[in-house]
Amino acid sequence: MEPKPFLCRGIALLTLTFLAAHAHATWKPEYAQLSQEVRDWYKSQELNPAAQQRLGVAWKSCCEHGDVVRTQFRVEQNGSAYGHDTWFYLKDGKWERVPDDIIHWGEHAPDKQATLFIYQSTGQELCFYPPVEGI
Repeated sequence: MEPKPFLCRGIALLTLTFLAAHAHATWKPEYAQLSQEVRDWYKSQELNPAAQQRLGVAWKSCCEHGDVVRTQFRVEQNGSAYGHDTWFYLKDGKWERVPDDIIHWGEHAPDKQATLFIYQSTGQELCFYPPVEGI
């Protein structure tokens, strides 16, 4: 199952930062049906400092530079280098590891589901929020 853009595609069009950053997101009418609080949450999410450094980018926004994708997730409870579970997502029929430095431990998306931001122009993982209840 190929990941499909879900929420953030275009939310960032509302800001001047987006215009300057050349992001590849587009506004979809269904985003207007979301509460302002939910839209604000997506727009305010930022890369972890370690991920920002590893990616070598000056920008911080997950949403302005990426899209949330719908896909399947799985978790291995064997612990990662950061002492947490290891997360994977399904991309083009193959399980890809979610980089530890993009995981926002203890934080969750408004719908409490696993939420992964991907930089659509490169496919690079930007930010991941684990689900509240696990998988």
